[in-house]
Amino acid sequence: MIFAREMDFDWSNKPSSCCKIHVFETPFGLWFSEIDTNEYMLTLKPYKPHPHDVDPYTPLPFDDIPLKAKPIGTPFQLSVWKALTQIPHYSTSHYSGVASAIHNPLAVRAVGTAIGRNPIIGFIPCHRVLAKDGSIGGFSCGLELKEQLLAYEKEHCAT
Repeated sequence: MIFAREMDFDWSNKPSSCCKIHVFETPFGLWFSEIDTNEYMLTLKPYKPHPHDVDPYTPLPFDDIPLKAKPIGTPFQLSVWKALTQIPHYSTSHYSGVASAIHNPLAVRAVGTAIGRNPIIGFIPCHRVLAKDGSIGGFSCGLELKEQLLAYEKEHCAT
C-alpha cells in the first residue's frame, strides 16, 4: 500500500456506525478519516481545513491510523476497489485492465467512475491506474497528488 502498511479489509459492505473523525499527519500532509465504533477506517482522504473552521482537528501521528478498513459501496464498487488492492507496489494498470480483472471487460467507464469514488485513497491504490496510452489519467484529489503518490512509491516501495 502507498503508506507501506498492509491493511485488513472487510469487504462485507455491512452498514457501519460512524462515530469518530480524525486527522492524521501522513507523508503527504494532513489526511481526514472517519472511523466506526469497531475501529474500522471508513474513509481516508486529504484534509484541507476550511478558513472558517471553529475547532480545527489536532492531527494524530500516521502510526495511529487503524490497520483495518471497511470501504462501503455498491457490490460493483467493492469489486473494483478489491481489484485495485491486487495491483503490486510500484506497478500500474489501466482502466481496461481493472475491468478485465473483475471479469467485466466492457465496464471500462464504470470502472473509472468506481475508482473516482474510492473512499480510502492510499490504501486502496487508485493512483496506480493510468490511461491506456500511459498518460496519468484522472484523480479525484488532483493530478499533483497522484504524481506525488506514484513518485513516493517509486522511491520507497520499489523491489
